[in-house]
Amino acid sequence: MQMLVLARESGRMLRWQCISAHDASTPASEWTGTTITFALGERASSAAASGGWARQIPVQTVLSFTHQGWKEGARFFAFCNTAWGTVLQQLKDCAMLEPHH
Repeated sequence: MQMLVLARESGRMLRWQCISAHDASTPASEWTGTTITFALGERASSAAASGGWARQIPVQTVLSFTHQGWKEGARFFAFCNTAWGTVLQQLKDCAMLEPHH
């Protein structure tokens, strides 16, 4: 997967555009031209992290993630949505691990 860096703010945000082409039989084929953004912020930057049960968790940093630009009716959208969910859950699990002493 080849990505073009569209924007980068050190320690705050990274935005990529997928520029590689892939065989139409693979989920990656629908990524071409889409934009992926990772943004880090404080609790106040996220409505979900700012209220209700989330306030009980000692949040240090909030990760906002978007994957935009999908073509209407993309046949691999559901697969990729689920895959991103798995990747982000694994990232959260790693970030929440207590350091080993």
